[in-house]
Amino acid sequence: MARNNLFSINQEIKLVDNLNSNNKEIYFTRNNEIISPWHDIQYLNEDNTINMICEIPRYTRKKFEINTKLKNNPILQDTINGKPREYLYGDMLFNYGAIPQTWENPNILCESTLKYGDDDPLDVIDIGDYQAIVGLVYKVKVIGILALIDGGETDWKVIAININDPNSENINSLDDVEHYKPGCLGAVKHWFENYKTVRGKAKNIFAFDGKYKGMEYTKNIINKCHLMWKISFIKDISSSTMI
Repeated sequence: MARNNLFSINQEIKLVDNLNSNNKEIYFTRNNEIISPWHDIQYLNEDNTINMICEIPRYTRKKFEINTKLKNNPILQDTINGKPREYLYGDMLFNYGAIPQTWENPNILCESTLKYGDDDPLDVIDIGDYQAIVGLVYKVKVIGILALIDGGETDWKVIAININDPNSENINSLDDVEHYKPGCLGAVKHWFENYKTVRGKAKNIFAFDGKYKGMEYTKNIINKCHLMWKISFIKDISSSTMI
């Protein structure tokens, strides 16, 4: 089955590999012009779905991520001790990525977790069945959120599902996830709780005693993080065409 049938893809966005670099860097283009996946791709669609940018496809372990410091914010593999980083704990069990036009502000204390933001776009997890590819931009439906505390910082994990997934129409709440994908939410939490232990570090912790929050709470967090992005990165909000 063609990937276009598996995901609702933004057809305007194209990927360019290894641009002006000997390392693997993935740049994004629209109409043959380089854009920032973080700043120039809308976070919210007219049908109220969210755009997800896949950084780490399901069943892979290379730690690719949007680089928020480099010009145009390409995706590249993170490093640890000067070497390309991979998750020693094992493959990601889900598609993992970021929501564009969002930001967890490191200078603002989150009133929910009482921790500051991690200085990155919001993370999003697609629990659907299909494997995405690095850099794929596609529509997902928001379901819930998990509040990971990573290194003393708030690191929200938005739970979503690819709108083209066979179970997308059936899953509209956390209870639906438990019904149609039993054990999925527990597996997500277990992975993030334990993945650092293979490097001799302690288990990660969570706010809210590790309980997930539902769809409306999640949408509120996304909107707040979009506002923080907008205030910090759009110089002239009144004249901006961004959502």
